Amino acid sequence: MSEQKSTPEQKMTPEEMERRKAEITKYHKEQIEFLNTQYAYEELLTKIDEVRLRRMVAINRQAQMMAPEPEETVPTPPVESETPVAHDGNLTATRTLKKDKDANQ
Repeated sequence: MSEQKSTPEQKMTPEEMERRKAEITKYHKEQIEFLNTQYAYEELLTKIDEVRLRRMVAINRQAQMMAPEPEETVPTPPVESETPVAHDGNLTATRTLKKDKDANQ
């Protein structure tokens, strides 16, 4: 019941191991050209993104310099409701529109 599982490394002869190492080395060397090309592409994209960011920051700074100084605002007191309310929370009067004196003349 105690069977040993065989792995490909256990079955390979030293000559097969050398051949396999040579195949892997050849594959990696072939991939280096592609990886160098991909690295150059990613490097260019990074530089383009950095230049765009610098330009956007410069535009933002220029807009901030050209913007007028913010005025200090005085807080306004809260507007009280025009509808009188009794202490128990029920409405005591209905709201009416104000009439303009000049409109009636």
